[in-house]
Amino acid sequence: MRDTFAPLYPREAQQFRVIERISIPGFPANLIPDVADITNLRQFYGDRLLCECAVSHNNTTDRLAFVNKLNPHGLYDMMILASDDPPKSSIADLTEFTVTVLLDIAHGVLEFIGDADNIRRFELHDGRFHFCYNYDRDTIDRESGMAEKRFHLHLNLRFAHF
Repeated sequence: MRDTFAPLYPREAQQFRVIERISIPGFPANLIPDVADITNLRQFYGDRLLCECAVSHNNTTDRLAFVNKLNPHGLYDMMILASDDPPKSSIADLTEFTVTVLLDIAHGVLEFIGDADNIRRFELHDGRFHFCYNYDRDTIDRESGMAEKRFHLHLNLRFAHF
């Protein structure tokens, strides 16, 4: 299968280290969602849903929601998800323009947290930035590390002490 988005990746992407598998704890018992049906984003994420916007290009629109993670993997952990209905669960369901917007946002976050003044101001000296997307549309018979079945991109700044 050919990666149709390959031309959008920066040249340095070929050197990115890839984690093939990582164990991530699930939701706390009192917050386990119905993984088969997360349809009302406002109801599910509440005030953690920071904003939602439309990304339009050539008469096609994708919707993106910005979420402060419910069960964060790091001190600074944001998720950008495709909030369209019906849900779009794969990066291939989004337009190339929207994927470019997502990668531009990730790059902007990386520039911000890599700025020397911001590193000092927010004490980010030991942080390690990771961005990754999940794809697990079909697992509904057990708890999943990826309960959200919509496409989503994680922007995580992790510290060894977190």
